[in-house]
Amino acid sequence: MPLRSLSYVASAARLAQLVPAEQVQIVCTSSVGEQVNGISADESAEQFGMLARFGSHMLEKAMPDTYERTIFAHDTPTAAVETVRPLVDQVLAADHRLNKTLRDKSQKHGSDFATYGAAHVVYQDTGRLELAEIGSTPAIDAQRIVTIGCQQERTFYGLRIGVRQLLHPEDLVPSVQVFTQHISPPYYTARGGEPLLEEAVRSRQLIFSAPDRAANRDLQHLGATLGMDGGHS
Repeated sequence: MPLRSLSYVASAARLAQLVPAEQVQIVCTSSVGEQVNGISADESAEQFGMLARFGSHMLEKAMPDTYERTIFAHDTPTAAVETVRPLVDQVLAADHRLNKTLRDKSQKHGSDFATYGAAHVVYQDTGRLELAEIGSTPAIDAQRIVTIGCQQERTFYGLRIGVRQLLHPEDLVPSVQVFTQHISPPYYTARGGEPLLEEAVRSRQLIFSAPDRAANRDLQHLGATLGMDGGHS
């Protein structure tokens, strides 16, 4: 996991300073990731554990007001994803452009994009996701959900809007999507090279520069979000 994965944590915390939020939930989707992409849940848990430790430390030092109401947690298997899956198929059958876009994206990652799309709906538009928390602070049942995501999440957001219209209102909670400045998710390692989270944990340093242009932009944005200058900290 790249160091700039912390920028998702910082972005969520900064948003919580602007939008009333009882709790900030940083969720690792290791369960659905193993189901859809074949990614080892144990390996995901190990990487996310580092993110939780370093991310908590970062928030405690840079955003103490948000740190107290932030939890890190894993998703858990839920039958609701399979329940929503037929509705996803229905939306994709009616929207050929959306279907093609998601299919093309899935071919790059070898994923079941329809099931992944169903998980997006369950996790971000309903209150049916149960979390496995890291630490002793329990997750608050969602009465309203504000989610953040990179620009590539716009496609899945379009799918979510279509499926919401097919779900019973009682299954939904009020939700809104906020898009960050990330072009691609900051949990992918850039091809051009960038500092890794594991290196930051070992050295206990934040490095706000990278040889890869896109990764460097995200790291610079992370530094700005934390109120720090580029370089090392």
